[in-house]
Amino acid sequence: MTHQTCHEEDCTKLASERKGLCLRHLRIHYPEEANILAAKLRGRQICKTEGCHRFIVNKNLCQTHLKKQFPESYGEQLEHHRSIQSLRVCETLGCKRRKAFDTKLCATHLKEADPIEYEKILSKIRQRPCKIEDCTSFSWKKGMCYFHVKEYIPEFIEEELKNRRITNREKCVVDTCENQKYSGRKYCYSHLKEYRPEVIEKRLKFDNRDPRQKVLMFYTNGTMKCQCPKCDITNSYFLTIDHINGDGAKHRRLLKRNSIYRWLISNNFPKGFQVLCFNCNMTKGANRTCGHFR
Repeated sequence: MTHQTCHEEDCTKLASERKGLCLRHLRIHYPEEANILAAKLRGRQICKTEGCHRFIVNKNLCQTHLKKQFPESYGEQLEHHRSIQSLRVCETLGCKRRKAFDTKLCATHLKEADPIEYEKILSKIRQRPCKIEDCTSFSWKKGMCYFHVKEYIPEFIEEELKNRRITNREKCVVDTCENQKYSGRKYCYSHLKEYRPEVIEKRLKFDNRDPRQKVLMFYTNGTMKCQCPKCDITNSYFLTIDHINGDGAKHRRLLKRNSIYRWLISNNFPKGFQVLCFNCNMTKGANRTCGHFR
């Protein structure tokens, strides 16, 4: 049996049942179809209100429409949910941890009340506790939990993080290029802009619907890169707006609760602002200069 791949260019993921796209691109181009498909995969139904594609809670309605049309039923549903949550909590007075191993207590209080039963359950699920005394967490590596490995063997944590970075951050397919692939594509942003400019234009049209993306695109001239000359950050999640003159605190008091991105759009993108990554922005705010120049 052959599986078709997504129709989107340079995407190697398997296509879903709808529109010949993977779930990620289906959410981008057809969000309503993506919600219907997600409901089908999870075995749940969609709210019967027209134009609404949320999961149902009661009376074939989602939580929002149930609250509007049947406030009494919404209150009963809320009390029922709270009662279920209370049944999952440890019965020890003042403890809010979840019950462990289908018992009435959490793992900590179960070990204190009945250590023999605690050891029996651990042997059944084939998980060993941390070898450090008075620690009820399960072992992660070297016979210890994550926090004690980080405390006693910090170099082991550094090696694990390096290995994860190598496996997760796939590099651009162009030789001599060590940049990360852009948004699941074969190339990094700079090479994708060189070889496939139509993909970048399509992405810009989609990102411009978000005010934050629109502001970042304007102040970086579409490169989505930190404007510090010694910084190579290109991931939009790590970028933010910086006040060039250092008067950000004063400006935030004037804005109060308004978003700075919407304020910049409504004022036609005034001068005095630039895009930096969070590291450069924080070090500049603390030391008046970026950390790369110290």
